[in-house]
Amino acid sequence: MFSAPPTPRSVAEAAAPAQTAESLPEWNLADLYPATNSPQLLDDLAKAEREVAQFGKDYRGRVKSLAEGANASVDLGAAVKRYEALQDLLGRLMSFAGLLYSGDTTDPGRAKFYGDVQEKVTNASAQLLFFQLE
Repeated sequence: MFSAPPTPRSVAEAAAPAQTAESLPEWNLADLYPATNSPQLLDDLAKAEREVAQFGKDYRGRVKSLAEGANASVDLGAAVKRYEALQDLLGRLMSFAGLLYSGDTTDPGRAKFYGDVQEKVTNASAQLLFFQLE
């Protein structure tokens, strides 16, 4: 399970500009997730893990038979719809982590958060690879 950073930080706090002579603009990431340890983000990480596992159980080794079946367009269409929803969810998670990290690559908290999310998304993507290959 994904563990949140030890110190609760909102996106605004985490995205506070570094103390430099010339501050760069920061992305407002609140539309993606309100914080690195927000319930929404943690729920989406858990949801992604659950749904990727279920997708594999439902479709691994069955894509060809779905495509050749009597209801191929409906069955394969449903599988593609689920796959696309999973890709959207993983993309949202990775976008948040990547943009937050890009705002200050010297912040060890951001680097750890980015690495943790990237590991989860990479593992999920590896589990979904069969769908593209089949």
